[in-house]
Amino acid sequence: MDPTAAEDGWAREWGALALSVVAYAVLAVMVARRIPLEAGVGDAFITELRPLLKPEPVEHALFLLGLASIPTLPIAFYLALFRLRLASALGLRLRDILLCGGAAIWLTWLCFSSEIPDAPLYLAGAAAIGAVLIAAGRNRRATSLLYAGACAAIVFLGWRTQVIDDSWFLLDIDVWHHFDILLGAVNGVLHGRTVLVDMTSQYGVLWPYVAAALLRPFGLSVASLSGFFATLEALQLVFLYLALARVMGRRSLATLLSFAAVAGVSHALFGSAPFNLEQTLFRRVDYAYEVTPVYYQFFPLRTFWPAFFIWLVPLCAGPRRRLVLVAGYLLCGVALLWNVDQGLVVLIAWTAQLAYERLGDRWRPVLRHVVLHAALAAATAAGSVGAYVLFAHARAGSWPDLSRLVFFQSVFYRFGFGMLPMRLGELWQPLILVYVLTVFACSRRALSGRTRGDAPWKLFIALYGLGLFAYYQGRSSPKVLLAVLFPAVFLSCLEVHEGLEALRGTSLRTLLTDAPRRGIALQTLLWSLWCGYGGINFARTLPEALGGGQPAMEFDPQATEALRRDIGGRPAVMLADPDAFLLVKSGSWSALPVAENQEVFLREQVEEIQRIVDRKDVVVVAHPRLDPLWARHVDLHGLHGVKRPGGFIVLRR
Repeated sequence: MDPTAAEDGWAREWGALALSVVAYAVLAVMVARRIPLEAGVGDAFITELRPLLKPEPVEHALFLLGLASIPTLPIAFYLALFRLRLASALGLRLRDILLCGGAAIWLTWLCFSSEIPDAPLYLAGAAAIGAVLIAAGRNRRATSLLYAGACAAIVFLGWRTQVIDDSWFLLDIDVWHHFDILLGAVNGVLHGRTVLVDMTSQYGVLWPYVAAALLRPFGLSVASLSGFFATLEALQLVFLYLALARVMGRRSLATLLSFAAVAGVSHALFGSAPFNLEQTLFRRVDYAYEVTPVYYQFFPLRTFWPAFFIWLVPLCAGPRRRLVLVAGYLLCGVALLWNVDQGLVVLIAWTAQLAYERLGDRWRPVLRHVVLHAALAAATAAGSVGAYVLFAHARAGSWPDLSRLVFFQSVFYRFGFGMLPMRLGELWQPLILVYVLTVFACSRRALSGRTRGDAPWKLFIALYGLGLFAYYQGRSSPKVLLAVLFPAVFLSCLEVHEGLEALRGTSLRTLLTDAPRRGIALQTLLWSLWCGYGGINFARTLPEALGGGQPAMEFDPQATEALRRDIGGRPAVMLADPDAFLLVKSGSWSALPVAENQEVFLREQVEEIQRIVDRKDVVVVAHPRLDPLWARHVDLHGLHGVKRPGGFIVLRR
């Protein structure tokens, strides 16, 4: 932050943002009136799931309109208001009054209307932390090897708290409901099944093969698969630490505090603190979790590659730029196959930040540069999918069904399965504002030809954050909001560090009387609110993370041993949940076209399952109390059953 820049053009910037909001509201009303509601969308689903269908065509359209408006409307109005200036002392005082008063009223209203527990206390605590940072952090840079050691301890703690065993798996439906889908995908691959040929994989194509290859020597279990994801989580934290350390120093207190804040929103256990520790400060929760302390589908499965690219992007400006570009596009292809949702966002953000670097040049070189990287992005997507098509055909002898690559996106986003509408009075607003301000700042720098430095990096993080936000836009639960915060917190930490550096050596009196520096201090205070949120999350959960210990639970070993004698070494249809866990324990794998029972939603899927059940070589295992919802639609007549321990029934023709 440049103190002199605060004097020039703030009214134009604020006016552009305000007019953008008004323009977006007008466009939103116009678009909303023209979006038809799709009729009969529930006919494809089994009867029991139809109440969960809540299509959101209008909200989806408005979200896409917002994505298009963020990089266009603010800069367009900024150019239109180019001659407007209010740099007088009165204007700067007005700016500070508007900034403080408006932010206080807006954030207080949001926190008291938010469904996130303790939100007002978080706001007060984060504001106090920000004030302390500004008061103390502008005087000296604290460095010590102990701070780097503390960061290493956070990484270890992040790994340790994500390794679980059967006891944690069986603790609650919210744990096994999510984990079992991952277990089923890896179990299928280990037994020769091919994703998109023999089965679908809800959370990505590539990662089951990686997990299967790494876990084959150890055997598949809850503990080994959780260890795989815990290691990915630890590596993710390492990349985020290295990215922060590049700016703040590896041994600095600033890096430690920023890293703790980022860890507080990029780790399942730390990030779930507002719900798991509701109305508490420091206490053990003794396994009474409202939100599962492990959620590998998001942390780290969806966030590992984005964290890696947050570390990688600044290397584009280094001496090995060409090597980094080639590696970046290749790894974008890997990320796309790893998880198509976030891989696509990473590819778009990577390409956009590379195209952005030349926006300050003349239009012809800029056009060639943009077209080149757009072509490279298209080639990356086509090449990665094509490579998998060839791999799948070589492995299975059949061509993969690429429509299955986006099957679950269709189920969730087109039909609105399990979706929730966004609430107006919720904390997604300041989250989006972080990305809007970042993109707007990068756009203004492009106008003056200053597209080097950290601007491409910040643009990448902001664009990734906007893409990540699509997860919350669809399923707008406050618990989901906590899962999409980390890009905003990372950006906020960078801005706070930049603000403190700009205020370095400034006396308290100068801070209060000098308008430009006072403006920087106020902006730094506001940026610090998200940092404080992450830091409070981390601090609240630390006693729980250090506590250790696990509940003593075990699935009936006699039941799984009996099933092993019946279905071990052969595929089976397990009409009992958690089916992947039971199949792994029994030495079997699923014969279904999905990785796990919970991935069956549609009538056409049930019809395909019926054809599998009708085959003479298929063994069916049922349980009267553990059967999935769709099992009642499968005709088991003609099958002869034998009872086994634990209430299981083994059915054959």
